[in-house]
Amino acid sequence: MLDIRLAFRLLLPHIIRIILGGALLAKIEEVIKRASSKKLSPLQRKVLEGLEKRPDEVFIYRDPAFVVLFPGANPNGINWSLSALHDKGLIGKHKIKGDRTYFGSQEASNGLKERLNSARGNRGKKGEA
Repeated sequence: MLDIRLAFRLLLPHIIRIILGGALLAKIEEVIKRASSKKLSPLQRKVLEGLEKRPDEVFIYRDPAFVVLFPGANPNGINWSLSALHDKGLIGKHKIKGDRTYFGSQEASNGLKERLNSARGNRGKKGEA
């Protein structure tokens, strides 16, 4: 039989969430990010932190600018880190047709996609007029 104290301990967090209207619930993206970030190499962590400090910038894959941003880091290691961080869902990646692949923080990548979609929509409207 279930002990009353054990049942109370198990239910208490749920009761608090209901009372506070879900204020203790974490966003799924944050939970995944925290879990994934624990498994990062030092270089991956450094690259992730560098990208998150630049929420309005995206970088071209294999861009020499990364070496300037991360002095002493091997360019191949940086490129591998970008791919690994994207695979873990921690950063964004966007390939523009006929152009290059861009990496950035989730915020920067989403901003790029929104602006490209907006620009495409504006071009379509001008062509119709």
